Amino acid sequence: MYLRWFLMGLFLAGCSQDGPAWRYDTAPPVDDGSNAGDDDDDDDDDDDDEVVEFEKLMWGEFGDDEGWMGYYLADPEQGGVLCELEYELDSWVATDACAGCTEAWIITRGEAEVFDDVDGACGAEGWIGLEGSSFGVGLGGEGIWADLGAGWQLIEEAEGEQEDGWLWFEIWLGD
Repeated sequence: MYLRWFLMGLFLAGCSQDGPAWRYDTAPPVDDGSNAGDDDDDDDDDDDDEVVEFEKLMWGEFGDDEGWMGYYLADPEQGGVLCELEYELDSWVATDACAGCTEAWIITRGEAEVFDDVDGACGAEGWIGLEGSSFGVGLGGEGIWADLGAGWQLIEEAEGEQEDGWLWFEIWLGD
C-alpha cells in the first residue's frame, strides 16, 4: 500500500503544471482540414442549411400507400428560407390526359404542415389552403410534364425519376 503512494508521489513530483498533463484546452477544436473526409467526425455541419441562391420549387414523392408534395422558397437577399411547407397526398390516380407522357397522375393534396412562413411568404405565393385541390404530373421521353392549371406542359427546369414503385419530382418555379 505504501509502495503505491510512494510511486504516485514520484510521478506527481516529476510533473510540473507547465507539462501537458496539467493543461486543459477549453477552446473549441479548430478545423484545420486534417479530418477532411473523416466519417467519425461528430460535429454537425450547419453550413448545409445555408441558402446561397434563390430557389422556388415544388416537389413531390409518392408510391405504395403514402405520398407528399411541398413547396420551398428561399432567397439569401431576404434572409434565407422564406417558405417551406408540405402536403400529405390524399390520392394519385393514373391518367392518360397527358399526350407527351408515358405515365401521368392526377395528384390530390391532403393536410398541410407549414415549417417556415416568414412574413406570410407561403400565402403570398398562393401555397396555403390547397387541401383537396389537384394538379397533374407525368414522365415522358423528354422529361417531366405537369398540369399546374394551364394544361399539360413539358417543364424545362425539372427533374424526376420513377424507381421501385416510387416517383419523385422537383419543378423549379422561377422568380
